[in-house]
Amino acid sequence: MVDYLEASPHVFLHKARDIPSLCLPTIFGRMPPLVISSKIISVESGDVLYHDVVLAMPVPSAGEWSDYASDYELHPALGVALDHALSVAFAHLNQSFR
Repeated sequence: MVDYLEASPHVFLHKARDIPSLCLPTIFGRMPPLVISSKIISVESGDVLYHDVVLAMPVPSAGEWSDYASDYELHPALGVALDHALSVAFAHLNQSFR
């Protein structure tokens, strides 16, 4: 399930409700990066006016990923990484149109 958060009248961000399962850090020893992709396309010409990709690696709050007993315990660490990635993406967007 995906929620849509309105950031401005013309920009929409989506936030996944389903947090990645503990199987990823159990198998690989780390979480995959969070990826924020931003693209602005001209309606009239179809030209790409802006494109940016920001990666943020989630870091466990304490200890190792294998120390977490449930997916719910991952929320704080993933929330910090998501907040950081969105802040960087917005900063890049702001700098590009100055």
